[in-house]
Amino acid sequence: MAKVTLTFRIDEDLKCRLGETAKTQHRTSGNLVEWLIKQYLDQVAKRPSSPPQELEFASPDDLHSILSQRRPALVDTLQYLEDK
Repeated sequence: MAKVTLTFRIDEDLKCRLGETAKTQHRTSGNLVEWLIKQYLDQVAKRPSSPPQELEFASPDDLHSILSQRRPALVDTLQYLEDK
């Protein structure tokens, strides 16, 4: 399996929430972000229609842009994990 490294600039408040959530989940922040991205991609894969064309041939830079635009979904997932 190929490994991709993505570099993100994130807001300080989101960075703190990631750290706090990772700590409560007994994970590292990087591991938590990796898990969140996998969860998102699994949900995309489970959709009845074909995956969005933007993900089909996305380069690492394109994936970075796509995930940055979908930041609210990551924040919602973090909120869900915090409330759990």
